[in-house]
Order: sequence, then structure tokens, then C-alpha cells
Amino acid sequence: MSCGLKVLTTDLATAGIETARRACGGHGYLLSSGLPILLGDAAQTVTTEGDNLVLSIQTTRALLKILASYQETGKVPEPMTFLANIDKLPNAAPRTQKQWLDPQTYVEAFEQRFLYQLRTFVQKISTASSVTAGLQNNSMDTLKLTNSYANLVIVKTFAEAVETPSTLTSEYLSSPAILNVVRLLCHLFALTQLEATAGEFMESGCVFPSDMAIIRANIEELLKLIRPHAVTLVDGFNFSDHMLNSTLGRYDGNVYEALYESAQHDPLNHSSDKVALHELLRPIRDEISKSRL
Repeated sequence: MSCGLKVLTTDLATAGIETARRACGGHGYLLSSGLPILLGDAAQTVTTEGDNLVLSIQTTRALLKILASYQETGKVPEPMTFLANIDKLPNAAPRTQKQWLDPQTYVEAFEQRFLYQLRTFVQKISTASSVTAGLQNNSMDTLKLTNSYANLVIVKTFAEAVETPSTLTSEYLSSPAILNVVRLLCHLFALTQLEATAGEFMESGCVFPSDMAIIRANIEELLKLIRPHAVTLVDGFNFSDHMLNSTLGRYDGNVYEALYESAQHDPLNHSSDKVALHELLRPIRDEISKSRL
């Protein structure tokens, strides 16, 4: 499980930071924003402490062993009880907007997507000379299967924690107001992950094309509901200004003042000889002035 979670979470973190950097426009490109540094730190995690492709092969190998053990003994580890439905084909119907905000609905969809991909992978490598050969020759499929499994684990655990918060913590989710916001985040994470790989869900038969417009409408509505809490949610991580070292991610919100102050420290703005003007632009201007055209 830990290998699979490492694969998914490092990819999500790297992609998320890059999305945030782009959302900040030119300011996000500035080194003073802190985002390029964060991106550099995150990007290496997909390789260090276990390359994600290698870990996906290991994760898939473990999943195959657990499945084989279940088929032989009928027993399965508690976190993997959904394997009991490995031979059960999806029997889904288009859902309403309200149904897609029911954790049971989307958790079931993630389970069915994973089980479909696991069944398909087992069939695909059944003709291989060995399990090892099958894994090596279908490594890209192992990456897809690992992400599917890790996504299921996170969504299922998140939904269970929100429904029964006492199993996770007795302090921070005790307030109904806080719990309601966290519940919105749970819905948003599940539906955005589903929407990002909609083709896989539709291929497995657990989501219909007509569901996608409803899911996207839910995502848009969830964003509106979460937006007023966005700053508070981010502050909840309690990262200090010193740690973030960012002109944009500041607790006091004085972004433009910080950008201006940062620009004053740029060595180019301290130069008195105006290198760009005298060495680069003026010779071009002088040549143009001599032209007969």
C-alpha cells in the first residue's frame, strides 16, 4: 500500500504545484514566488526513495499475490475486502447530481474501476512465460493499475474518516462547521480525480458518458462553496512565512509590496552603468540611425 501511495501522491504533488505556478501567471514564474523551488523539490520525489515506475511494478506484484491468495483460500486482508467483488461486473445506471455527492456512490465507482483494471491485467499477462515477464512487458499498465489502487485507498479512507471522524481524530473534526468543509473537500477530491481519468471509469462500465456533465457541474459548485474557506484551509497547515519564503504565499497578504521589495534586491536594479542600454541597445540604435532606409 505504501508503495502505491508514494507513486500517486508524489505525482499529484508535483502536478499540483505546477498547476498553482501557472495559475499565478508571470508572478508564479518568479523565483521570489517560491513556487519554482517547491516544484524542483517535488519533482525529484517521483524518482528518489523508489522510482515510481519500479514501485508500480512492485505494487502490482503484491496485488497479484493477494488476489491469488484470496482465490485459493477465500481470505483477504481487511483493507482489501473489495477483492471479494473481483468477478462481479458493474451494474451501474446514470446517477443524479445528488447521488454523485454521496460517498457510497463514488467509492463504489473507484472500486469497480480498480477491479476492472485488475481483471484486465490478469487476463493480459496470463499468456506470459512468467509473472515477472508479464509485469516487465506491461509496465505502463502497472503504473495505471497502481494509481487506480492508490486512488481507491485515499478516496475510501477519506470518505470513511468524514463519515466517522472519531476513527481519525477526536479533536480537529469535532466542530460541525469544520467537518462540513472537510466533507466538501472529500467530495471535490474524489470527483476531480474521477473527472481526470473519466475514460478509465467509462471503460470499466461504472460511469456513463451522461454522468460526466453532472460530475463537472458538481465540481464547479463545490469550488464555489470551498472558495470562501480556501485561505483558512491553507493556513491550517501552519507553514510559516520563513518556511515558504514566498512573495505570494504570505500570511499578511501584502503580495505586491513584497514583489516590489524583492525587485529592489535584484542586482540588475543596482547597476549604475545600465549594461542593457549602453552595451546592447545603444549600438543597435546607432546602427539604425546610420541606415539610409
